[in-house]
Amino acid sequence: MASLNELAELWQPMALAMAAVAGLWLLLTHPVIALEGARVEGGGLVVTLRNRGLAAASLANAWVLCGGTALAAECEPGLLRPGQAATCRAKVSPPELRGCALALPETGAPIRLPDP
Repeated sequence: MASLNELAELWQPMALAMAAVAGLWLLLTHPVIALEGARVEGGGLVVTLRNRGLAAASLANAWVLCGGTALAAECEPGLLRPGQAATCRAKVSPPELRGCALALPETGAPIRLPDP
């Protein structure tokens, strides 16, 4: 029968391999959305995003959150493929970036927009 130390030595490489597989699975199946820019333009907010992951992301249910207000954002294209950029627009009154975030429910936590 193997000792506890021998079992631990066998388990460590297996645990590392399992963690690597889990990380690879997340990378392949989840988009990584990065904020490339945000600005006030024409009475609203314009946000530019890029998908830096390996999976496509739907932008169909995007929202801009400013203070206690949530406003629907229109994003083009609606499906963001790996490496592709998208522009999301929302009418906000008054148009301001301070304290705002872009929420993409299908990709995770809201993306905080930079204060000017």
